[in-house]
Amino acid sequence: VVEEDICEADVVIYVISRISGEGKDRRKVKGDYYLSEREEEDLRYLAEMNKPVILILNAGGPVELTDILEQTDNIKGILNISQLGQEGGDALADVLLGKEVPGGKLTTTWARRYEDYPASEEYGYLNGNLEKEKYKEGIYVGYRYFDSFDKKVMFPFGFGLSYTMFEMKCCSINMEESKIRAEVQVTNTGNEYAGKEVVQIYVTLPQTELEKEYKRLAGFAKTRLLKPGETQTLTVEIPQKQLASFNEETHAWIVEKGKYGILIGNSSDKLKLEAVLVVSDDTVLEQMDKICPLQEELEQIYLTKELKEKSVQRQEKLITAQVPEYYFKPAMIPAKSENAGKNQE
Repeated sequence: VVEEDICEADVVIYVISRISGEGKDRRKVKGDYYLSEREEEDLRYLAEMNKPVILILNAGGPVELTDILEQTDNIKGILNISQLGQEGGDALADVLLGKEVPGGKLTTTWARRYEDYPASEEYGYLNGNLEKEKYKEGIYVGYRYFDSFDKKVMFPFGFGLSYTMFEMKCCSINMEESKIRAEVQVTNTGNEYAGKEVVQIYVTLPQTELEKEYKRLAGFAKTRLLKPGETQTLTVEIPQKQLASFNEETHAWIVEKGKYGILIGNSSDKLKLEAVLVVSDDTVLEQMDKICPLQEELEQIYLTKELKEKSVQRQEKLITAQVPEYYFKPAMIPAKSENAGKNQE
């Protein structure tokens, strides 16, 4: 491509491709996790030319874009296509031309820096051990880590844009035996494109001595294709076990007493508190047997005292908002019979 062609272009489509999969782990080098020198030069050149850019990511995982996005303002859209198959080109063209409207959401958190991931320097070849991989995140996997450890991210879990806009309204929250049922009204508030939206419901957890993440995804549902101005009411069920945490000392799933915030939105960082669930007593949902004991000491990350106090303050501040309160009484899950699954006479 010559400079004259770029000057005449209304918009530039720039593709970044990466290979990864079985037998091909990502590497912490330019041209893989980081932009290559050529890619960075191209994107900065296009920024100097003040040409709008649509960035296509044909990659099976994150590529660090922090510097280029923060230091330029001409990248107007990013489409993550995640290594499509044979019809990938046709699907991409349909989206770019507006024949189809994107409605996907990220299933992982894209950090601002590689070093922001909790096991960044231990993964794969970086610690020199390709025989054994030790996962130290414990309960703090993905967005649970970034939320609980108060780490700013580039793109949050559950994030995804569309060619149209949506509005969500919580219609009702009902307590039922062993579950919570939420009804959420979703309206396409755009003027031109039909699209789909995902309702995501998260629960904030009482921060007690039992280690817990700050919040967790408890339920979600996707709308049908909604035309501009069209509305759909979705019902999202939250099983009571989504409120529970596992106590390793007692080998039981427990819903601890306290207040649980119900947050509704379309990504893990675009949420609104809609209700507070009040649990009056600790409840053992399920008593488990101790099997597969550890053969060696397991190293895990835990919240520091300072971060723990900060989580307590965040949760307490959040649930003071003027929203409805509901009392929820968890129901213990009956123990499985030794004859479960067998024919009974």
